Amino acid sequence: RQVQRLRDLETNLVHQPLHLPRLVRRRSNTVALDEKLRLLLAVVQTQPTIHQLLAAGDFPGALELIASSQSLLASELSGVSSVAGIATGLEETKAVIERTMAHELME
Repeated sequence: RQVQRLRDLETNLVHQPLHLPRLVRRRSNTVALDEKLRLLLAVVQTQPTIHQLLAAGDFPGALELIASSQSLLASELSGVSSVAGIATGLEETKAVIERTMAHELME
């Protein structure tokens, strides 16, 4: 009975507190992941807005939204390999807009 009580005390006073740093690190990592996912969602949700701006002929607005998305991708979301396709798509859309604007200026 005493031996079991000592084991319980050892578990509660020695072993359980050793898990605390791991739990703190896990919480911190989870918060960081949540923030990255929120930023990623914001960038993904800009795609339809960019297309709506283009359809309305608001090229400067679309370019501004592309620039802010590219800024997020280059800073906060750098190193996230799953956004490479989004970055490429933004760059292509930007190039199309620039060509269209140049063509319209030439007319």
